[in-house]
Amino acid sequence: MKKERGITLIALVITIIVLLILAGVSISLVLGNNGVLTKSKTSVTENRKSTAKEEVTMAWAACETDYLSARTKDSSISKQDFFEGNNGNIGLGNYLSSTGTVTNFIYGNENSTLDYEKSASEKYHITVNSKGEVTSIEEITEQIGEQTSGSESNSGKEGDDSEGNGVALSTITSSNYGDYIDLGQNVIGTSATSDDWRILYNDTTNNVVYAILADYLPRNNPSVAASGLQSSGTYSVYSTSDRDSFIAGLNHATAWNSLIPNSLVSRGATASGAASAEILIASYNEKHGTSLNYTDCPYLWNDPSNPPSLEDIGNNNYSPEDIDSLYMPNPDQNLGLDYDNPRGGYSSGTGCSYYYLATPYRVNCVLQVSDIGRLWKLWGCNQEGSALRPIVSLPSNIQVTNSNGVWSLIQQSGGQTSGSQGSQGEESEGKQESGSEENELVQTGTWIQDRTTITNSATNQTLEVGDIVYYDSGVTEYEESGWNQDKWGVLGVENGSLLLLSTEPVQMYYTLSGKADYLNNVGIGKLNTICEAYKNETYASSARSIKIEDINRVIGYTPPAPVTYTYTLVNGKVKRNDKKNPSSTTSFEDINGNVLTANNSIEVTLNSSYDYELSDYLQQGGKADKLLCGEGYWMEEEWGRYYYHTTFPNYYIASPYQYSYNFRVYWGLFCLMDGRVDGLGGLWYSDTGSSSLTYDVRAVVMLKSNIRLSGNSTSGWTIQQ
Repeated sequence: MKKERGITLIALVITIIVLLILAGVSISLVLGNNGVLTKSKTSVTENRKSTAKEEVTMAWAACETDYLSARTKDSSISKQDFFEGNNGNIGLGNYLSSTGTVTNFIYGNENSTLDYEKSASEKYHITVNSKGEVTSIEEITEQIGEQTSGSESNSGKEGDDSEGNGVALSTITSSNYGDYIDLGQNVIGTSATSDDWRILYNDTTNNVVYAILADYLPRNNPSVAASGLQSSGTYSVYSTSDRDSFIAGLNHATAWNSLIPNSLVSRGATASGAASAEILIASYNEKHGTSLNYTDCPYLWNDPSNPPSLEDIGNNNYSPEDIDSLYMPNPDQNLGLDYDNPRGGYSSGTGCSYYYLATPYRVNCVLQVSDIGRLWKLWGCNQEGSALRPIVSLPSNIQVTNSNGVWSLIQQSGGQTSGSQGSQGEESEGKQESGSEENELVQTGTWIQDRTTITNSATNQTLEVGDIVYYDSGVTEYEESGWNQDKWGVLGVENGSLLLLSTEPVQMYYTLSGKADYLNNVGIGKLNTICEAYKNETYASSARSIKIEDINRVIGYTPPAPVTYTYTLVNGKVKRNDKKNPSSTTSFEDINGNVLTANNSIEVTLNSSYDYELSDYLQQGGKADKLLCGEGYWMEEEWGRYYYHTTFPNYYIASPYQYSYNFRVYWGLFCLMDGRVDGLGGLWYSDTGSSSLTYDVRAVVMLKSNIRLSGNSTSGWTIQQ
């Protein structure tokens, strides 16, 4: 009989035991406390901590530097206020806004603590010592409490995990205009924070929702003094300077942000001292179905089809219910501001008090809403008596809930106002939540310009002329003007590099005079020297004044060919070769000192003799238009022509300009005035000699190719190395 070969039971058991031992060892090596996966995860965690630690350390150093610089201007600034962002100061959170969000920041002389959130899955509690060194960094892993249940919507207060139940501000409609919205900070002095602000307007073009202060701002609010404006009485605010300085105070870049929590500022919200007429009228038209235009100086009545007449108001023959209190607070009383009697000579109790709008009107006026609801012009802005109703611009993707008719902002863990809904998972590389769209990380590299569109040749990413870029020039000299000097606009491309333009003048009312400032581009050199101070060696390769080629590239303008004229004396009168008859002018001297006589002729070549209206090439009120004309831009049509009005005077374009008007030639510089690129005056006239020009100066910086931009076109871009 043949034997059959096989494995014994004992051998099988031994084999299984050996395999189990090997499997256990393998699993331990992979999953154990010292396993490959655990070590890998630990390594990733430590790397992330190290990055967060480095970011906070660098931000602290930058904030410290700016604090020391600010102290040279104002020795009363405390380090705690500066770092925490109190009283209109910058705050550490702004230096980290491009990489994460700072909450629960408490500054201490020895140690400071803060929570730093880079994404929904990456949050740290950090301690920083007095030297700016991170001494402790702990990952925050606690869970947010359960969602409060009930028939009403969650109010969105700190600690609530209500992000999934909110709606975006973008869903606000005109039926919500006038609703109260709780921004979490007391302003008008009541015990609550839910009656300070009311929804004014959903600007779907710019993806922001405006809220206006529900009542007049007490004039002793610190923001008033920080903006540079004067005050008296209970509510009265005014300016001791001119109209443009007054509006610059209303639009002060940082003073009014103290009216809202830092958490809102870090999410892109901004505050200003007054609404513009455009916003107020757009709100009123949407809410009441009208088509008012502020140049018509309309009345803001609740029933626009049947408004009371001035006579009715004067005789006290109307009810407060006829007035929409969103536009006219306290319609049943006249506060009188600093006066015992209300404005206009009407009886007490016949209307609300005047308040300003941040809109210039005509030569030296500003618009305001009068006690009878009319848009009215105030000359000079130096009269006591009118009040302020500040506004807040909120990114329209911020999530809100509504409880009992009051809107509340949904808070993220740690009390941070939420931005957008969607996945709370880890951020992908180069992306983070901010504003109304995801942030991009853009390598500057080489750029190509096609009018207002700027394209990266390597990545095909695009920017638009007028996009805001936060560029730290390091200059603080002109901070008293109210300009946020970190705020610049994308201007275009030169030699493949990105150009930024200061959003406000870096020097006001600068004078150039005579031949000396024209010849050899001496005056242009002076303008460029002023601007060179804004070259931050870390980010920029050069700085100069804006020139005509910058604007021509934006509008796609091709200058005409040069033209040459010959001038002679005929019977003692100057004659140009293309004219039939001589003029009445008897003298002619060109820029080089050549004097016309009966025995010679003078040839003059005009290399740059042209002008144009920006409104002929750019979208009126668009980003590029506003950048070139100023942030306080607005227009009115008069006698068939559009006029631009800005919050600062007109500025030099650092390029030579020549012009021949009949038998006179003048040599000067281009400038931009009321939306028109022109010469508008010379430094030397062929018949009358020397002259002077006085305009503002705006700086242009060229970014280096090794930096990157993080952000988006809605909320702006920040510079990273």
